Parts: sequence; structure tokens; C-alpha cells
Amino acid sequence: MKFAKFAILVAGVLGLISFFLPALKGEGEGQSLSLSAMQIVKGVDEIATNVHDAAETTTDEQVKHVSSGVSEIANQIKGFILIMYAPFLVFLAIGGAGVARKRLGRLGGTGALLFGLVTSALSGLVVAAIGDKGGAGIGVYLALIAGLTGMVSGLLVLIKPDRG
Repeated sequence: MKFAKFAILVAGVLGLISFFLPALKGEGEGQSLSLSAMQIVKGVDEIATNVHDAAETTTDEQVKHVSSGVSEIANQIKGFILIMYAPFLVFLAIGGAGVARKRLGRLGGTGALLFGLVTSALSGLVVAAIGDKGGAGIGVYLALIAGLTGMVSGLLVLIKPDRG
């Protein structure tokens, strides 16, 4: 399919844009908050650093134990978000290579299909977990759409490769 390489490239661009759009939103006590994936990754590091610094000033062993647990959870959250958004860089590489070469073979289609499956599954998991409560922002939905676009385009390339 001739258009699939462009669709994969667009999926990569949309996915990177979604990284900077509000991914989570919440309201409470008259306040509203929305955070992008980039803000979450940066904020998790700041929280872990602040908790670690506060734990170093105390002699209580339980506080130090909690501090190490917070750092571990912060790294897991950061890892989850980066795994969710990293495939969009692969989409850019696959789509860009396909456009530059004016053809896209089954190897690129396989990559787009697999990485689209991963990011769609993770985005869908986030939407399913917090979507009912109104906590999923436009960034998560855009990441889901971009992942599905990359996945379907990869499948189309597998069915009918663009030979140039």
C-alpha cells in the first residue's frame, strides 16, 4: 500500500505530539489539574528526589525504607510512560525510511505492527483504568489513535508491501 508509509510517519508525529498534550486530568476541591506525559516523567523524578532528600535528614529507619520504595515506584511509572511513548520514535524511523526510499517492505510493516500493538495495548490499558473516572486526557486518546494507525498501517504493509 503506497499510503501506508505516510500513515506510519503521521502516526509517529501524532504520538510525539501526544507526549506533550494533557494525558491525565483531575478535579477536586474546586481545583483542576492536567498533566502531560512529559510533566509526569519530570515530576516523578522531582518527587523521588524530594522524598530521598527528606529521608536523609531523619534517623528513622521506617522513613528511609519508604523513601526507597517511593524511588522504586517512581522509576516504574517513568518506565511505563517511556515504553508507552517510545514506539512513536520507531514509527518516525520506519515511516521516514519508507518515504525516503519510496518503498516499504514487510520488515517495516512487521515493526510498525508490533510497536503499534505495544503502544495501543498500553494506551488502551490507561484509558480502561482511568477513562471511566474522566481522568484520561486528550494525550492518551491521541496516543491510542496513533498506535492503532501505526498498527493497521503495518498490517496493510504486510498484506501488500510497497515495492516502489
